[in-house]
This record gives sequence, structure tokens and C-alpha cells, in this order.
Amino acid sequence: MKKAIYLLAILAAVSCKSDDTDFETLAAQAKEKPKEIVFDESDYTESPDVVPAPTDPAYNDYVESYKPKYKINIEYSADNATITGDTRYVYIQQDNTEVTLNMGSSAVEIILSGNCPDGRLNIVGYNRFKLTLNGLSLTSKNGSAINNQCGKTMYIVCSDNTENKLVCEGAPIETTWNLKAALFSEGQISFSGKGHLTVQSSYRNAIASDDYILVRPGCHITAETSAGSSIKANDGVTINGGRLNLQTTYAGGKAINCENHITINGGRIIGITTGNTRVETVEITPETPLGVDTTSCAAIKCDSTFTMTGGTLRVKSTGEGGKGIRVGQDAVIDGGTLDVVTTGAKTLASPKGFKANGDITVNHGNIYIYSSHSTPLEADGYIAISQYKKLKKYLVEIGY
Repeated sequence: MKKAIYLLAILAAVSCKSDDTDFETLAAQAKEKPKEIVFDESDYTESPDVVPAPTDPAYNDYVESYKPKYKINIEYSADNATITGDTRYVYIQQDNTEVTLNMGSSAVEIILSGNCPDGRLNIVGYNRFKLTLNGLSLTSKNGSAINNQCGKTMYIVCSDNTENKLVCEGAPIETTWNLKAALFSEGQISFSGKGHLTVQSSYRNAIASDDYILVRPGCHITAETSAGSSIKANDGVTINGGRLNLQTTYAGGKAINCENHITINGGRIIGITTGNTRVETVEITPETPLGVDTTSCAAIKCDSTFTMTGGTLRVKSTGEGGKGIRVGQDAVIDGGTLDVVTTGAKTLASPKGFKANGDITVNHGNIYIYSSHSTPLEADGYIAISQYKKLKKYLVEIGY
């Protein structure tokens, strides 16, 4: 194990612990411009996906573990949805292009296709299920395009060589469903398949789960929102591979937002936020003496731990007070390529490149963190890094 350098003295120089540092001048004097970070649609070569053994507890997160007995085909059109297959094994309600499937405890695969400018699929049941997207374009003008109220795993498989699109264009009118995204699930979401899925939302998030989200190699996902986070999960986000392009323009929005851990083991992820700090009126308390609460953007935000073992993660936050990566506990980087760029000024909130409330440990990998107006790397605990390539007030580069 390489000997770590615990940077107690250097941290005082790198961290923004006082307000008298003129980062505006430093940025103006910097000879280097930040790396360019934009969406990347080019091919991405990655190792084949490895499905865990049936005895592995993680096996149930993979669609290969699921053997549906029945198939339901739904083909959407402009003013109708044609439903065929084993329909006698599920309870179906239909109002033109809004379909509700109550599967009970049946083992079902739902296959979706067609093009609909105003429709929705609601799913209710007590069992995990497989949702195959086979050339679907579905727009909802009233909340989620796909709304899963089942608390079990939803396996989303994008059929190879297909283009699929889900769009939310407006807030829900009714209050029957708890709708949080264009693609929403009460249960876990497991993404697989080699098709392309685009999700766009102008109401809250693009993709959201009240449980956890898994992305497997081969996936190609674009998620954009003007009203929340590109990807939001309560219980964890694990990315084992795939190509992800994520962007939010919302004030205080996040590209990936998780109330638990975020783990990146592979893939190529681009996360971009462009919104400024969101300001909300709240009750005057000792914690909020001005009666306002501020929430800044962050390309990556998790309340628990952040772990990266491989792949490429490139994030950028350009709005006022924006963060690149914000970690609630410890952060560990054991491999991969990480690029972080923040260019937002400090007015209502303090911008950061990479900030952890716990420790930051780098054992391996190539890391680039550029912060125009604030500290690039900061931890409330210790920072353990064994090799620096560059160490400046606005730039940290680490390479192995």
C-alpha cells in the first residue's frame, strides 16, 4: 500500500476556510483554462457485463434472475393504446392513452412500443416485473409518463438498437398518485439492454426511485430536467457501466441526487448543472435568521458515502454557488477517471469542486478538479492522497 500523505498544512492553503482569498483575481491570473465538459454520444467500449451467481444476494438485481410467466404488449398511438397478450392475468383499466395495469402477484413482462403525444402507463402490483422498451415515444402532459406504484424491482430493458423516449410536460392534475419524475418507481429500478433511453421532464425529476437504482453496462441513457434532478434515488445509486448524459437547468438541481450512497464501478457519466442557487422563504429560526433557505446545485450529491472504482465520471457546475461533487460522509476513489469543473461565483452559496463532510481517500485513479472561485478539494475530515501532479488554489490534479 502506498504511503499516504496527510495534508494538514497544505489543506489550510487549499481549503476555503477564510473569506479574504480573492478567487476572482486568482481565476483571472490562471494560465490554464478548465477542461471542456459536454455531452458525449460517441461509442464507449466497456467490459462485458458479469451477472452474479444465483447464490449471490445481488443476483436479484439482474433481470436474468426473473422468469415472467405472462406477457402484455402495449402499442401506443396518437389517440389510443392497443393491449394484447396474456391480458386475462392482469386487471386493466384504460382511458384512451392512459393505461393502468394491476398485476397483483403475477409474474409479468410488459412490452411497450409506439408513439403517443399525451399518454401514461400506471403500474400497480405486489411482484417485481420486467418492462421492455421496444421503440417507445411516450409524452405525458399530466405528470409521469411511466408511473410505477409497485414497491418491488422494475427491470427496465431497452431492446437493442431501439430509440426510446419518455417526456413529462406538466404537473399532475389529480392527486391519486405520488408522481416525482417522468419515469418514477416506488421500488428499485434496474436498467439493462443496449437500446437508447431519453428521459426529459419539466416537472420535478427526470428519473426517480423511492428505493435504489442500478445501471448496467451497455445502457445508453440521456436524462434532462428543468425542474429537479436528472436522477434521484432514496436508497442508493450504483453504476456498473453504460453511457449516461445527465443535465439539469433547475435552480438548486442535481445531475445525480441520492439520500444514501453513490457507487461508480464503470461506464461513462457526464453530469452538468447550469442553475443558480435556489432561494426559498422559510420560518425565521436560529438556523435561518433571515427567513430564507438556500439550496445550491451539485452535479453529484449524496448524503452517505461516495465510492468510485472505475469508469469515467466528468461533471460540471456553472451556476452561482454550484458544487461539482458533494458527499455527506466519506469519499473513496480506487480507480477510474474523474474530471470536475465548477465555474460559479460565490454570492448566495459557496461553490466547491469536491467536498466531503467526512474523509477523502484516493488510492488510485486520474483526478482533475478545477474550481474558478473556490477551493477545488475540501474535507471536514482528512485527505489522504499519495501522488499529486498539480496543486494550486484553483486546481488539483492527481494521477497514478
